[in-house]
Amino acid sequence: MIFNRNGELTLKNLVSLAVCLMLLFSPVTSEAYEEEVVEKDQGEVTDEKETDKSYELYGKRAEIDEDIRSQLDLASEYRLDELEEHHREENKLNYTYILEDDRLKVLYDKKEDVITSVDRNISMDKPKLSQITADEAKETALEYVENLYLELLEKEKLDTDPLVDRELDDSHRRASDYKFTFMRIHDSIPVQGEGVTVEINSVTGELSRIDKKLSEYDKFISLKEDVSKDEAKEKLIEGLPLQKVYMQALDHTEFQEPGLYYTFLGQLGVEQTGMTRSNYFVDANTKDLLNRGFEKIDKDKLEKTLAEDGSLTEDFLSQEGVTIEASEKPDEITEDDAKEIAEVFVKNLGFKNFEIEGVSETQGVRRSPLGTDDDRLMYEVNFNHEDIDEFRQLQLQICQKQGDIHFYELHHSVIAQIIDDLVEEQPEEINIEKTAKRTLDKMSFASDAMLINSQDLNVGDEKSHLKIENPEDYSPGSVARGFEYSKVVNNIPVETTGYNFRIDMATGLTSSINHIPLKEDDLPDPKETEITLEEAREKLVSNLDIELVYIPHRVETEKELMELKEEPTVEMRPVFKLKPYAHTPSYQEGAPYVNSESGEIYNYEGTSFVDKKIFDLVDDKHWASSYLELALAQDFLPLRQGELLPDEEITKEEVSVLLKQMVYMGERSPEIEKEPYFNNIDKKHPYFEEIQLMTKKGIFDKEKESFPLDKTINREQMAELIIKSLDLDILIEDDLKFPLNFEDVDEISPERKNYVGLVAWLDIMNGDEDRFLPKDDLSRAEAVTVLYRIDEIEV
Repeated sequence: MIFNRNGELTLKNLVSLAVCLMLLFSPVTSEAYEEEVVEKDQGEVTDEKETDKSYELYGKRAEIDEDIRSQLDLASEYRLDELEEHHREENKLNYTYILEDDRLKVLYDKKEDVITSVDRNISMDKPKLSQITADEAKETALEYVENLYLELLEKEKLDTDPLVDRELDDSHRRASDYKFTFMRIHDSIPVQGEGVTVEINSVTGELSRIDKKLSEYDKFISLKEDVSKDEAKEKLIEGLPLQKVYMQALDHTEFQEPGLYYTFLGQLGVEQTGMTRSNYFVDANTKDLLNRGFEKIDKDKLEKTLAEDGSLTEDFLSQEGVTIEASEKPDEITEDDAKEIAEVFVKNLGFKNFEIEGVSETQGVRRSPLGTDDDRLMYEVNFNHEDIDEFRQLQLQICQKQGDIHFYELHHSVIAQIIDDLVEEQPEEINIEKTAKRTLDKMSFASDAMLINSQDLNVGDEKSHLKIENPEDYSPGSVARGFEYSKVVNNIPVETTGYNFRIDMATGLTSSINHIPLKEDDLPDPKETEITLEEAREKLVSNLDIELVYIPHRVETEKELMELKEEPTVEMRPVFKLKPYAHTPSYQEGAPYVNSESGEIYNYEGTSFVDKKIFDLVDDKHWASSYLELALAQDFLPLRQGELLPDEEITKEEVSVLLKQMVYMGERSPEIEKEPYFNNIDKKHPYFEEIQLMTKKGIFDKEKESFPLDKTINREQMAELIIKSLDLDILIEDDLKFPLNFEDVDEISPERKNYVGLVAWLDIMNGDEDRFLPKDDLSRAEAVTVLYRIDEIEV
């Protein structure tokens, strides 16, 4: 019987029926069944032998055990599995409690008599979608803080209104968590990076993690109150280091027209962009304008680096810029030309005993916002070494139109296996910048260009991170350090174009190169700028505002920090920061970009730069508000340019995230095909895993050359995707018929009628009154609602 007591079809019983039908054709052998039973029985016997070590404790340690159980409200069934001294801090003890698959690790400070951290690994037999809203989780988090750190709250040492963020566990070993940070308050001033962080499981509402971090009082430098907020703001308006950059923001999956922007000096990248690489603030005691490393702004260096309009000066480019000159190349690049280019480059690198295995045509992913479609047509040249039997040991991709090397990779395992054929001896020191420059000199180019190392765009002199003084501490092929050259046009750096190098830290070998090309014709004329640099500063500081906050200052120099074996010396200093960067637990924040025409402030994605909490994106009056908030908690509804846009049509790219959540929610590490199925999806695509998994399962057509990222999904198509994803199509293949009681039944495609009938019967998708509306595109809110209806069906 596939109906419940009320005569209703349940998903559990329907799936059971499908499984039974499949088992008729693939019976389980008795040997396999017996083996499974034996393993299960052995596991049960093992559990019986485990004891609670709480009964072995006495004195102070027994008191701590009781305190932990009481403060965390642990059920008596939790047994103490381990108790050990902290490996680094002598006053701390690690208590580990276990209840079935629930493992709770607690760090207790004996000196302060307080829990300093809790780490919980929740394993659920039946993984579910998020059930707890942000407000409910916040209430639970506050209860824990009140229970553990009531004195800090009463003395106003913690902010009772926490910063909220979501955190998704990428290993899929537990559900998503809400993350709340109760910032520390010192002398009525917030302290960045300190306080109490509480994570609450978004499915169960239970505690996942607690972390308490409070520096000693003697680390704080007292505020002299010599600098007012208005004075600090004026200081930033006068001297905040801004530079001009060309940038083409990403509008969901389509690139917008390139624009000219002002942003922080040093905010430049070839591959990783948008996150703040540089930041500036005013010392609240001295009124000095400082950078993130607490270095003063060197006005002389700044004037030599930047012109009055924010572009790079001729003197700076003549000293720090790198010029590449075009070499003569044929009008049309053939396979033989590509072979020759690749062989010459490998020979110039000094590599021995490599031979070309084969050449093939391929189409690269359009990762270049400022490139062209022609940049995607590649020859892929693969080399093999005579002593190694491994796929893709050394690979290059060469542009069919221009003959430039767009990609090069020496596999990390190859470096270790044939080290003698790659380098004569291990270097005593590695200069990352010089190594990248030497590699650049060995390449040939289709056109002239000016390049700049983004690390040169700074107000300080430290570059110790570009030197590896102890290569012997690393194993060949184990770890690499990056280096980037950005392209410069009209004395203005261009975001997302140039060369990204990875240098092996043991050998100094260049292990990979990514070249992101540039079509200069689309760049706007810098003479048409409407907003001056001074106006950009004023708009940035006035619109974002500033706030007084304590931040940590590591006293050691950058070079000393690289060599430091122990914890660095930290002092807490009061500074005025731009407000979006004052109340945040992380430095990984988006940088602001001031449009040179309108003066509006944007983030890298092209949306308005606002300090918006993620759960504020949900309109409480929206018909699907509860589902939308829960979807954000578990991170399976991708934002578009930082916006929710629930009523916009959902794309096939976004549907892949929902389907993957539906199918693989219970699997910890589903096997993913390493080679992309589609020429426009590579491993760096944000939803590579989702698209690969659903294609492997047969939900998407792997025979297609490219994946239709922006293609919308109509309601009947979604019905088919759902049934196939749940493996219920076996019922349709068995010629089972499902009723269709919709007035527009004739509008449903004949091949999808049973899919529609089944999702309607299961109450997963309903129509608008008596109509199913099969050809209507599905909205983002409707897609999320569908996912939750599947989760809510009686099981």
